Parts: sequence; structure tokens; C-alpha cells
Amino acid sequence: TGEVCKDDVSCFGDYACYNANIGLIVKGCNGTKACYNYAGYYGYIGEVNNSCLGEGACNHTAAFDGYIGVIQDSCLGFKACYSAGHYDGTIGNVTSSCNGNYTCYYASTYGGSIGDVLHSCLGDGACERAAACDDDNPAQCGSNITEILYSCEGVNACNRTAYAGGYIGGIRNACNNNTACLRAAMGSTISAGINACCNAPSACVDITALPGACSANAPTNTPTVIVPTTSPIVAPSQPPSNPPTEAPSKPPTNTPTAAPSKAPTAAPTAPTASPSKKPTAKPSLAPTVSGSSGGTRTKSKKSKKGKKQKAGKDQKRTREHAPGATSHISANLRSGSDQQRT
Repeated sequence: TGEVCKDDVSCFGDYACYNANIGLIVKGCNGTKACYNYAGYYGYIGEVNNSCLGEGACNHTAAFDGYIGVIQDSCLGFKACYSAGHYDGTIGNVTSSCNGNYTCYYASTYGGSIGDVLHSCLGDGACERAAACDDDNPAQCGSNITEILYSCEGVNACNRTAYAGGYIGGIRNACNNNTACLRAAMGSTISAGINACCNAPSACVDITALPGACSANAPTNTPTVIVPTTSPIVAPSQPPSNPPTEAPSKPPTNTPTAAPSKAPTAAPTAPTASPSKKPTAKPSLAPTVSGSSGGTRTKSKKSKKGKKQKAGKDQKRTREHAPGATSHISANLRSGSDQQRT
């Protein structure tokens, strides 16, 4: 066995998965010999998922070079799918099918073949030995059912259908009642298959050809092709909830304008005659004055002070030399007679 999930369901029971050759088991093979020799001796099963639950369910299924693809939600019941696909028998995928006691029991054994089985073979004994060959002469058998879809629902429905070298080109939505299609196409051929008919109790028992009620429902060899037209011929079932309009569904939130989005809050102020603040520091360089000769001389506080001192001296000299003024020299000198007196 390839992989068995630890789900407290799979391979539980005496010899439940003994000598099985299964790729994956998920919630399957639960019960005494549930998958005993399942695909053993060179046979193979792809996957068992929630299937083969019950005593002897799937016992010897696909053993001895048999093959079954995937078994999903199927083979639920006592000996359901027992020896299905046994001895070179093949079955495609089995989905929600073969549920009930002895359902699909010995189906497609001894070189028989069944395609996919979907929602079919539901009821005790349903599809038992369907498409199986006679074990006395399996080499010349070739039993075949291309597929079983939504069919064979009822007790013993499709029991031994296409048995012993029979051929049915598919059973679709048909044989849904107790003993419906019992031994249908046994040892004979129904190439068109059984489609949407034989759904009454015990309908189509032992038939070797389709009854008139089924012929009209046979599928054609080529499917009908509908060429699309350039324009739709049928109006939509419902009108659109919002019919299209030329205007947008929502207007813009901010309509653009020529003017700016915000006007100035105040008029610009005119410059004042005097600066708002006095200079914080004295100029690093004194201003210069251009002379007549083109040269420059630096004015400073010292030069201004020197000019004031010179102007004072000039005024003093003018007063001393003015007529009637006492000479500072004569005023400070004593006469000779005064010196002698002293």
C-alpha cells in the first residue's frame, strides 16, 4: 500500500488492508477483510477515499492484474465491489456508486471492462456481475459497458447486464428501478447504449435490442454544432440594473475654475521709509571721501578731533595778535625791576 492516512478509519479491522496495492487510502478500507488482497498480485488501485467500508467490501477488487482508477464515496456495504475488476478486469473511476450489499459484486471480472461509474448501481445486488465474462471461457469474452451514469438504482438493477460477452455503449439516466435492465444485452450487443429509458420496475429485462421507447433517445454519432451569429438572437433575461448614460455616474468633486482656488488673505503692504530695526552693530569700515585729485582719505573720529583742536589754536592766536590784546608772553614775564625787588 502506498500511503494510508492516520484518520482512525483507514485499514481498521482484521486483514483490512492485507496484501493491498493502493496508492492512497483516506477514510477507507474499514472492516474485516475490507480491502483484503485489494489489487493484489500485480493489480492496482489509484485511490480509495471514504470507500470500501463494510465486511468484505472491495475484497480481491482488481486483484490479479485488474485495474480501478479512483474509488470515491463508493463500495459501502457487505461485499460491495467484492472482486470487481478481478482477473484482468478494468473499471474507470467509481464515484458515489456501488453502495449496498453485493453491489458491483464481481463486476467486469475475467477480462471485462466498465468505464466510469457515477452515481449509479445503488441498491442490493445492483450491477452484480455487470460486464463480467464467463469464467469458463474468459479469453473469448470481451464484455464491455463504456460508462454507467446516474443509472441502475434499485434492487438487482442492471444485474448481469452485458454479461458473457455482451456490449452496451453506455447506460445513462436509465434502468432506475428494481430489476430494471436485468440481464440486458447478455451475450448480445446494444451499440447505441441505453439512454433515459427502462425506468419502470422490471423494464427491459433480457432485451437484446433497444425497445422503441429508447431508440429516439440514442445519442448521435456527431454532436450538433451551433455556429454563433454576429449579433445575439435572444434578449437578455434581465435588464441591466444601471442603464448606461452619456453623463458620468458621479460628478467631479472639485470643478476646475479659471480663478485660483484660494484668494489672498490681505493686500500687500508698501515699504516704509525707515527700517523696522536699527543696526545691531557698528560698521566694520569707516566711509571714505573722494578727493579732488581722485585719491581718497579716511575720515575717522581722530581726524575730526584734530581739526577741532587746530581750529581752537587758530582762534586763540587770532585773539592774541589782535590790536590792543596783551601778549601772553609779556603777561607771563616780570619786568626786571620787579625781579630785582623780589
